[in-house]
Parts: sequence; C-alpha cells; structure tokens
Amino acid sequence: MNAAREAVMDCLELGAKEFVLCSGARNLELVSFIHCIQEIQTYHFPEERSAAFFTLGRSIKEKAPTVIVTTSGTAVAELLPAVIESFYQGIPIILLTADRPKRFLGTGAPQTIEQTNIFGSYAHNNINTWAADGPLHINVCLEEPSCSPFNDEQITLPDLTSSSKSVRSKNEIDSGTLELQNFLNNADNLFVLLGKIDDSIQDNIFNFIINNNLPVYAESTSGLREKLTSALPSDIKAKCVLRIGSVPSCRYWRELDNDKSVEVFSVTPNGLPGLSRSSKVVTDVNWTDLYYPFICETTHTYKSHAALEKLLSNYPKSELSWFRHISKSIPKNSLVFLGNSLPIREWEIAATRTDKNLKCYSNRGTNGIDGNVSTFLGLAHNNNKESWGIFGDLTVMYDLFAPWILQDLDNNIRIVIMNNAGGKIFSRIDAVNASSTPVKESIINNHCIEFESWALMWGIHYIKVKKPTDLNDIPNGPVIIEVIPNQESSEAIWNEL
Repeated sequence: MNAAREAVMDCLELGAKEFVLCSGARNLELVSFIHCIQEIQTYHFPEERSAAFFTLGRSIKEKAPTVIVTTSGTAVAELLPAVIESFYQGIPIILLTADRPKRFLGTGAPQTIEQTNIFGSYAHNNINTWAADGPLHINVCLEEPSCSPFNDEQITLPDLTSSSKSVRSKNEIDSGTLELQNFLNNADNLFVLLGKIDDSIQDNIFNFIINNNLPVYAESTSGLREKLTSALPSDIKAKCVLRIGSVPSCRYWRELDNDKSVEVFSVTPNGLPGLSRSSKVVTDVNWTDLYYPFICETTHTYKSHAALEKLLSNYPKSELSWFRHISKSIPKNSLVFLGNSLPIREWEIAATRTDKNLKCYSNRGTNGIDGNVSTFLGLAHNNNKESWGIFGDLTVMYDLFAPWILQDLDNNIRIVIMNNAGGKIFSRIDAVNASSTPVKESIINNHCIEFESWALMWGIHYIKVKKPTDLNDIPNGPVIIEVIPNQESSEAIWNEL
C-alpha cells in the first residue's frame, strides 16, 4: 500500500488534479487511494486506448498533467499511440501503471509483461528530471489485493508553491532570437507558415507579422487564421520560409523536403525541424525584439480566394462546400476539433474567414487518425460553449468506444462525420491512382457504412444532414451529425483547385 500511496502522491505533487481510471484488479490500490483524495476529478473507462486519448485532451484543455491509471499487462501497451501523440505535441500526461511483483518478470505468468521502459524514448521515467513537456511513466509493482484498502482515509491536495510547467531559460530565448534575426536579415522573399501556437504568444506573433507586413499561411490552430489575410497553400511562393509552431497540415510543407532551394527556419517548442533535409530550428524567441529588414507589398491579395468562392458556388454539394456550410453554422466562441487527415485540410481551405473567435485544436503530433474523437471529448468537457468535432468516417471507426465518456459530460457536443465512404485522401495520390484495383481498394477501404446505429448504441441524438439548413436546428446535448457529400462534385472541385 505504501508504493501505491507514494505513486499517487507523486502525481499530485507534479500538479495533477484529474485522474482517468481504467478497469482492472492489479490497480485496485491505486484507484482506492485516488478516491480518498478531496477536490480532484475522476473519470472511469473500461478501455485503455480511448481513455489515453481522452487523458491527452484533458491535459491540453487544462494545461496541466492529467493521470491515466491502468492495470498490468497489455492494458499498458494500449497507451502507446496516445503516448506518442503526447510526445510530439509536448503535452504533459502521466501514465500510472500497476505491475506484477518483480518475481513474476520473465516467467510468462498471466498478465505479466515487461512494463518498465515499455514506451522507450517516448516517455520519461524519472519524476525528478521530467519537465512537464511530454509523457511521464510511473510503473508500480503491486501484490494482488486481498481487500479494498484506504476506505476510511481522506486526503487533501498538496499546496504547490511552484508550477510543474517547464520554463525556458533567458539564455535559450536570447540565443533563438539572435539566430532568427540573422535569418531574417538575409531572408528576402519570405513567407510565414503558422501551425499550432500557444495562446500566450499569439498576440506577439500577430504583431510581428502585421508590423512587418509579412505574407502568411495561418492554420486554424494558430488562432490567427481569420485575424490575418491568410493565403491558401497554392499561394505560397517564397525563397525563404519561417515556420512558427507545429508542422502545418498542408501539402506544401511536405514538398519542402525535396525543394532544397527554399531555406527554412522553424520556431517550435519541441525543437524538431519537421523536415528530413537540412533546416534551422529554435525552441523560443522574443518576438518583440525581431524585425524584417526588407520591404514587402503594401497589401497581400490572393487570386485563389476568388477562385475558391466560384468553385464552392459551382459545386454546392462537394465536401469543401459542406465545410463552408458547417463553419458558418458554428456559433461564436465555440471549441472546434479538426480530425485527421482530410477534414483538417478541407477546413483550412474552405471554412469561413469570418472571425468567430473559435478555439481550434487537432492531433498533429504524428497526424494519426486513432483517438481523435476521444481527444476531442477530453477537450470538450467543462467547455461552457458549444464543442464541435469534425471527423472523417474512418477516423470515427478507429474510435468507436469514445462515446462511453459522454455519460459523464453534459456539454453541447457535436460530432460531425464527413462520410465519404472510405479514405478518399489517398485517391489524391498519383501512385495510388496508378495502382491496380485490388491495391487501390486495400489503400482506400471503400465501404457503405452509415452511423445512425452507432448513435443509437450510445443513446445519442442523430441527424443526417441533406441540405445546409438542416444544420440550423440542432438539439441540445450530444449529437452525431452525419454528412454524405457528393463524391463526383468533391473530386471535381479538387481537380480544379
């Protein structure tokens, strides 16, 4: 019992106030002690993979580490996809895993695996050196419980005098600022690409771009897409690129891997360049100390905007047009989660550019389609405005267990499914289209599945929208909104973009 107590107290001292509890027996002592703690929030799941992504969502929303607690064995292995996403996003989550006693290791005993260092380089294992910049794994060897312990205890949260959040040193910031200024001094014909950036620096980055009149492609997760005259990906033409925040979702970024004529400089908290070829990267800068010495155009106008409006008018039933309709129907100040892989790209192109002060999120650490719905639900909890998650059909199929937690949530949650009957993003890859029919089918995974029965299974309102006005009367509470776009129109508009 001392090991369980110490492990949970370590989590509290690291700033955790929320615990996601997964079913099991080996973790009974951990769960029992957690329920003795006053003033914390607990959630319970019978399935670990969705629970781990929900944990990620809670950590993103609360900007503090959330703890997921599991039993031993393969339950621990189910956490790996969310651990990897947490690592690349730099989001602090704590993995508190119960293990069999050490004498069982290597014996092949039931539910016994090698849990120590199971996440490899993706998770810290030392609480003393963890900087709250990714996952932390605390593995606790426990005997099989003979009773439910801690029933009569009441524990209060420790009084934390310092934040567990990592703070970058002034020397690190000054060094990054100097490197970026040297880049700007030689970066004639510069284009700025904005991925996800932290709320705390959005104003500084906005002022840097406006004061220097820089052309910009801003994604929704930057918080600046609608506040700036943001280009479409087809408008990006530059000799030098400054990428700020996470890796952009647009195809242009991937093409930079092969276009070595474009010099790239990245400012991103995880310190990873996002390209396989040579480029410069720093983790932080002082934006108020930076300036761009070259004179840019007085105004930045993009012909693609007018061309897009004409295409949306010509193809009103296409996927891109539906993204315009959906974005218009979302109320001001709502939370929006954009699923991988096609929805986030289509939103960036077609969503309305009216500034509604939306808070946009996505899982772009590794761009996977697993766990997106669960992450969204973690973000949506305790959101006092509407919460909209927009996903592709295969992304939803990857996370069918996610609505389990809706029994504990009471927000106006809208799960939008853009059902194009398969992984249609792959149909835009030339090599896939040039392949044989069996190969294409193996990649695209065409299907005829709809989602009304999924809504019925979880007791959730369901709407199948057939025209834009169907989005006007959405009931309160959780709702699944299924959109089936016209495939011919969708392909046609993409071919003309």
